[in-house]
Amino acid sequence: MKKPMGVLIITLPALFSSGCTPIGLSSKHASSPEVARISSKELQTFKPPLPVRTPEAPAPPTLQDFHKAYQQLQQHPKDPTALMRYGEMALAVGKVAEGVRALLKAARVAPHAQAPFVLLARLYQDAGYTDLEIEALRHLVSLKAKDPNVYLRLMEIYLELHWLELIPPILQTVKRLTPHNPNVSFLEARYLFETGHTQKAIRILQHLFAQHPQDEDIAFYLTSYLTAAEQLPEAEQTIRVALQHSPTSARLQLLLAYTLERIGDPKSFPEALALSKNALQTVLAQKRSDLVAEAYYREGKAYLLMGQTQDALTAFQQSYQTNPAFEDVAFQLGRLKVREGDRAGGTKLIHFYETIKNNSISYGTARDLVNSHFADPVSHLRMAKWYMRLGIYNDAVVEYKEALRLRPSDKRALEGLKGALLAMGRRTEAHQIALRGG
Repeated sequence: MKKPMGVLIITLPALFSSGCTPIGLSSKHASSPEVARISSKELQTFKPPLPVRTPEAPAPPTLQDFHKAYQQLQQHPKDPTALMRYGEMALAVGKVAEGVRALLKAARVAPHAQAPFVLLARLYQDAGYTDLEIEALRHLVSLKAKDPNVYLRLMEIYLELHWLELIPPILQTVKRLTPHNPNVSFLEARYLFETGHTQKAIRILQHLFAQHPQDEDIAFYLTSYLTAAEQLPEAEQTIRVALQHSPTSARLQLLLAYTLERIGDPKSFPEALALSKNALQTVLAQKRSDLVAEAYYREGKAYLLMGQTQDALTAFQQSYQTNPAFEDVAFQLGRLKVREGDRAGGTKLIHFYETIKNNSISYGTARDLVNSHFADPVSHLRMAKWYMRLGIYNDAVVEYKEALRLRPSDKRALEGLKGALLAMGRRTEAHQIALRGG
């Protein structure tokens, strides 16, 4: 099954070549009960914050509260409640290191208490320490946590890593905990699409979209999946309804422009061009660097379809300068340069595109092998190396650790893990790995 444009960008961020800076795009945050917001151009899946279910204080904690918690901890240094309270107060007043140490101690003193691990999971997520976040979340799962956000976040991570075989039991549990949660349905649809059940995924998203037509992310994924299934009229209808609710959304405007290009009706090409231009003005005004390359690219494609090659050349050049690895902009620009007589420059761009295309295919193959050969440490090593090349060091750490779980004495995994930790600035942990022989 051919994957849709947007989903390709999410799941295959490897459009790069040797020496090309990895694409690093911002993500948006959201909280439940709404369906989490997802940037269509981010390298990784969305990371909504894991809500901490603690009683709300009447006012923000103060230094006086912190000192009071410290005094209580001095009186009861091994009391998990005192440790938790001190940890929370320390974090609230900006003493992050002290807060983390207190929470870690609370987790050691009371390993069956959930609150310390919930807070630690949130901290690890904010820090980008996905490996430690997974450990905290898995511990909460082993404690049979009742908070559905624990399972939702773990599903998000597994989707990001393409560890699809680990998702079904998590999905079953969270559906029992909260059977009518739209977040659950949304992630289930993504899982079903990734496992080849496109029509089931579409039906779930259509139901969600009927209930939440204002939600851009439901509309984005539904339109993308419909496009993947070549159900283009339904895709166009979906995105037009979504734009009625969010008429200034650059992301939705670009998606409609893409959909119109796919449908291929020449009467719609001027609308696709207008949508691209409007989106470009919006993203430039909002400084949305994650969408600038696409806006120029969509403008170039519309010009090209309308036969305005000089305008297309200019737009493609702008897209290429913003992100030379975006989709096939290097190929489109190279082909136009050849037609304009710059054979050397055009051929160089086309060869560049072939390089990033081949790398993208290799990356996708490695990603699929992680899922199909999950118990093979070699597949995790291969994926970790790709993450290192892309600069996604947190996921590289996860894959190296999984390889070591499967083969504890693997020298390549130890050496790779040390390098990934150093790249993240986690020097103490890297030193510990070096002592193990890495």
